[in-house]
Amino acid sequence: MDAWRTDRAESDETRDKLYRLMAEWSQHVRHDRLNDIQVLLGYIRLGKPDRLAGYIDAMKRELERESRLAKLGVPELVVFLLTCPMRWRHLKVDLQTGEPGRGDVRLDRLPETGRRVTRIVCDAVSLIAESAPPSDGDVLRVEIGLRAEDNELRLRIETEGPLPSGGIAEGLESIMGRTLTGGDNWTYTFGDNRAALDIRLHRDEPAR
Repeated sequence: MDAWRTDRAESDETRDKLYRLMAEWSQHVRHDRLNDIQVLLGYIRLGKPDRLAGYIDAMKRELERESRLAKLGVPELVVFLLTCPMRWRHLKVDLQTGEPGRGDVRLDRLPETGRRVTRIVCDAVSLIAESAPPSDGDVLRVEIGLRAEDNELRLRIETEGPLPSGGIAEGLESIMGRTLTGGDNWTYTFGDNRAALDIRLHRDEPAR
């Protein structure tokens, strides 16, 4: 019973945290959308259709990015990725899942693998963002890729932008040490303002 109460308390704490973050994110999005409306109205009044069309295209791409993140199926991971811009303004996170003709990867159908992916992505992205504080308007782009391959799930995190040469590899070593199992493997490459973390997660459970 005590163990059950502990698990229940941790679950309630996680749920409350997700609710709080989503409320903050909703306010953040509302503020951004109001700014977008002001910009669009300005272009309309100034008679600048080219800039108006370009701005609408940028808004569309942002909505598509948010939609891709929301389809992951794991609330904790979805909320973390959606709220990254609130915590690290210099960070731009995007996601690509699956392959053409094979559909997206749905982590909610792979419960245990989904939990490991969530821990890795949250910890690794946090490590990367906090290791590269913003300066002079620099943007750090992070693209996360997920692809199912036979009995493996391939997770790739690529960055483009300024990163320190030291510290990240050691931090990733710690994250992988507490998350990966015997059938998993990972590599990290760094150079020329780019870095890539490539992980292959062995999965035993069938997709539900």
